[in-house]
Amino acid sequence: MKLRQGQFSFLPDLSDDDVRGQAHFAIDKGRVVSVERPDDPHPRNTCRNRLLNEATGRSRPTACP
Repeated sequence: MKLRQGQFSFLPDLSDDDVRGQAHFAIDKGRVVSVERPDDPHPRNTCRNRLLNEATGRSRPTACP
């Protein structure tokens, strides 16, 4: 998962296991965890839009899941 906005946007891509580990760590420390997942993600963050931007030369190539 690539975090593109917010305070953690500087981090490298996170795998599902990385995210799960971070959540478990916080829960084990007694912290409250909130995970946001939009039903309708912003077009900038969709694979189709990334491929379109790459095809038109507006961004560098990236792998889509």
